[in-house]
Amino acid sequence: MLWTTLLTIQPVAPLTVGEHPIIFVQLTTTRGKPLADKAVELFLDGVHDHTARTDVTGTASFRIRRDLPAGTHDIKATWGGSPSLDLAPSSASTQIVIKPAEIEIRTVPPLPGVIFSLAGRIFTSNKSGIARIKVTQPGPFSLDVLPLGNFQSNVQAEFGRWGDGVFTPSREVNVPLNRPLEVGFEVSYKVSQTFIDLSGQPVDPRRVASLTLQGAGITHMFQDGQPHWLLSSRVSRSTDGLEETKILYSVVSVVVDGANVVSEAQQRFYVQPNDVWPIKLMLYSAHFSARDALFHFPIGSGIRLDYPDGRNQEFLFDSNDELVIRSLARGLYHVTVTGAKGIAPPTPLALSRDQDMELLVLSNFDLSVMFAVAASLALGLLFFGRPHLLTFLVRLPVLFRKRRAKQLRGVATIESLYTSALRQCPSCQATAKQSKAGFNRSGSQRYRCYMCGRVYTPARNPIGFSSEIRERALQLYLEGNSRKSIARILNVSPRTISKWIVDHTLKLPAIPVHKTSGVDD
Repeated sequence: MLWTTLLTIQPVAPLTVGEHPIIFVQLTTTRGKPLADKAVELFLDGVHDHTARTDVTGTASFRIRRDLPAGTHDIKATWGGSPSLDLAPSSASTQIVIKPAEIEIRTVPPLPGVIFSLAGRIFTSNKSGIARIKVTQPGPFSLDVLPLGNFQSNVQAEFGRWGDGVFTPSREVNVPLNRPLEVGFEVSYKVSQTFIDLSGQPVDPRRVASLTLQGAGITHMFQDGQPHWLLSSRVSRSTDGLEETKILYSVVSVVVDGANVVSEAQQRFYVQPNDVWPIKLMLYSAHFSARDALFHFPIGSGIRLDYPDGRNQEFLFDSNDELVIRSLARGLYHVTVTGAKGIAPPTPLALSRDQDMELLVLSNFDLSVMFAVAASLALGLLFFGRPHLLTFLVRLPVLFRKRRAKQLRGVATIESLYTSALRQCPSCQATAKQSKAGFNRSGSQRYRCYMCGRVYTPARNPIGFSSEIRERALQLYLEGNSRKSIARILNVSPRTISKWIVDHTLKLPAIPVHKTSGVDD
C-alpha cells in the first residue's frame, strides 16, 4: 500500500515584465512529514522548466530564468513518487500574474507635449513634463525623441542630452528599467524689450540703433527692435541627475544717436515665457543760451547741434533767448550758435547729466573793440619816446609818391630805348610776328620769331646781386652788425655775406711792416 504525498506551491505575488520569480514547492506526507532529497519537476505553461531537489524541510526552489511577457502563466509541480518507500506520486498547480512594465521619462526642464517613440509606438509628455508608456515584453527597445520644431507658440526646445550620458536623440533601452529616464532640453523663449528714461518715461524704440546682450559667454546684437528668441537655460548633470541652470543676460550696450546709453552689464535679466524687459536708458536734458563774450547780451537765433553719430540738427531759441532739449543720449556733442555776426566756433559738450550751457560768441562789436584797444596800445608803445617816427609817418606818403613817379619815368625810358630791339629778330632782322615765349632762368623775357622760328632773348637781366647791395652789406659789417643780421636785413644768405667780406678783404692792399733797428749803447 502506497502512502499519499502532498505537494504545495507557495503563492507568488504579481510581478512586472522583466522580473524573474522564484517558485517554492514543499513535498510532505499527508501527516506533514517533510520528504527530503526528492526530485521535483516544474512545468511553466506546460513546458518543462527544470528539476530541483527538496531540502531537509521538503522544500525545493525554482528560479524562472525565462523573460515572461505580461499576462497569466500556469505553474505545475510534479513528483513521481517512490515505490520503494511506499510513497505515492503527487502534483500541484498555480498561476502567476505578470504585469506590463512602465517606462517613465522626465523632461528637464518640465515640458509638456514632447513626443517620444518606443519601437514605433508614440507617446507624449504630460503637463508635468513626464511621459509614460506600458511595455508588455522585456528586452531591448529603440527609443527616440522626435523633432520638436515649434511644438508650442511661445517656446522653442532643442534636445540636449539623456541623464545617463547618452547625447543623441535616438538610443536603446532595456526593459525593465531600474529608474525613470531623464532627458534634458535647451529651452528658448521669445523676449521683448521696452526702453524708458531715468524718470521712467517711455522712449521711442525707433531711436535705438542697436541692442547688445551677453549671456553664457555668447554676445547677441539686435538692430530691428523686434522680439527675439533667447536661450533660457542649459542642462547639466549633477549627483542627483539632470538639473536646469538658468542663463543670466546682461545689457552690454544700447546705441542711441551714435552713443551707448547704458552702463555695461549693470542691467541683468533671466529669460521667462512671454517676458518683457524694461531697459533704462541714460537720457538727459540740456539748457542752452548764447551770450556776447564781452558785454554778455543775448546773441544769435539758435544753435546747431552735432550728435555723436555725425548728424546735425538746428534749433531756434524761444522768446526768452533760451532753449531746452530733452531726451539727449549720453555722449559727446558739439554746439554752434547760429545767426550770430561774429566768431562762434563749435563748443564741445560731454553730456553725462542734466546740464545748463551758456555759449559765448565773440561778436563783430567785440572784435572792433579789441582791435581798437590793441592798436592803441601798439601805437602808444611804438611812439613813446620816439617823436621822429611821427615826422617820418607824416612824410611817408610824399616819399612813396616821389619814388613811384621816379620808377614810372625809368620804365618809360627803358621801353622807349628797347622797343625796337625787343621786337627785332637777330637772325632774320624781322620786326613783325614777334611773340613772347616765356622767361629764362634770370627772369628775362624771351621772344619767338614766326618768320624764321628763332627763339631769342633781346635783353638779359643780370644774374646775381648788384654792387649797391654788396657795398651796403660791407658798410653794415663795418658798422658792427653781425653777418646773420646783415643777411636778414638785405634778404641774402649768410654764406653770401661771408663770401663778400672775404672777397673784399682779399682785395685790400697789404699793410707795410716797418722794421726797427737796434742801437748799441
